[in-house]
Formats: sequence, structure tokens, C-alpha cells
Amino acid sequence: MSPLYQLDENIFRFIHVDMHQVWLDYVMRAVTDTGRGEVKFAVLVGLCFVYRYRRYMLMVLVAGVTSGLFAQVIKQLVSRERPGNLEFAHPLPSFIEALSGQAAPIASNSFPSGHAASCFGIAVAVAWICHGTGRGWIGWAAIAWATLVAFSRIYLGVHYFSDVLAGAALGAVFGTLFFKAWRKQGWIASPRRR
Repeated sequence: MSPLYQLDENIFRFIHVDMHQVWLDYVMRAVTDTGRGEVKFAVLVGLCFVYRYRRYMLMVLVAGVTSGLFAQVIKQLVSRERPGNLEFAHPLPSFIEALSGQAAPIASNSFPSGHAASCFGIAVAVAWICHGTGRGWIGWAAIAWATLVAFSRIYLGVHYFSDVLAGAALGAVFGTLFFKAWRKQGWIASPRRR
């Protein structure tokens, strides 16, 4: 076993097994559900209708969707089993999965985390929008939310640390690229000019 894989497994064991608390199961299951595609999509589409900066919300939505879709393409190319298949793991389904009768995902590919990719795509785009506007705290709150969602994926036993790290990096790249591309096209204003 390679040292990097061993480190990944050790981090997974620490978060998934050693940190395990029954009360934290409920918190992490709820947090991970906020990272589901349909939840994020509903919130962002809703904000597009009520928020006066619709073009910004549309850019955030596109960054999140693109990040998540790109993560799914990579998953098909990188065939890595989920850590829930390890003998000591006990993966937990999210609340939405449990309500729909689904088990925690252990059969599909693991790398990179789609939750982390799409959440960081959204969060980084929001952070760029808020940067230098006096509302920078919103960007930091979005990054904190994405980090919690990524952490929840390890805690629940469905991703390794490297899965969520790669997903976060992927999302950060797309969030930045879409923000800069939309600003360059003039579709959104520079943060300091609003």
C-alpha cells in the first residue's frame, strides 16, 4: 500500500470512526443533504427570482452545475471504490437517502467528490462576487458551508479526504473561471464598481 493511500485511509478512519458521535450523525446527515444537487438547484433558482442580482445567481448556478458534472465525468474515468467498502467502515445514508429508501452510496466511484466540487464551485463564485464589497462575510460563510459539506462526506463514510480535496479544488477552479469569464464579458460588474 502506498504511503499516500495509507495517509488517506488513516484520515478517513480518524474522521469516520474515531470522531463518531451519535448526535453528530444527525448533524452531518443534514449538512450533507444541503450539498445535494436538487437542494442547491432549488435554492439558487429561487434566489434568481427574488434576488435583484439575477445574473450573479445565474453565474453561481452555472459554476456549481458545471463543477458537479465535470466531477461525474472524472468519476467515470477514475475507478476508485468508495471507502464505505473498507471492513471497518459503516457508511450512513443522508436523511433524503434514508427517506427514499436508498442506502449510503458504497457501490459507485469515489474520486472526486461531486458534493465537494459543486459546493465549492458555488461557494468560490459567491466569494468572488462578495470580495471587496463590504459583504465579504457572505463569501466566507459560503466557503465554510462548502467545507462542512465536504467534511460530512468523509464523516458519513462515502468519501476519502483526497476525494473531497480534489472536488474542492475542481469547484474552486470552475467558480473562479466562471466569475472571471462573466466579468470579462461584462455580464456582471467588477465587485468594486457595484
